[in-house]
Amino acid sequence: MEPKNRIIQNQISVIVSADVSNFKELGHLVQEVRVVSGIGGIKIGFRMACYCRQCDL
Repeated sequence: MEPKNRIIQNQISVIVSADVSNFKELGHLVQEVRVVSGIGGIKIGFRMACYCRQCDL
């Protein structure tokens, strides 16, 4: 379990902004972005909340 405050925003700001815009079009709000650096590069995970509350994301 890595700390939530270990977010490498500078390196992934472009990727995150692109993904966030796509999620907003679907009616989802990205609440948290988790970045896990490991073998093979950086993995990005999103925790989302739904605007319309009609799904379980």
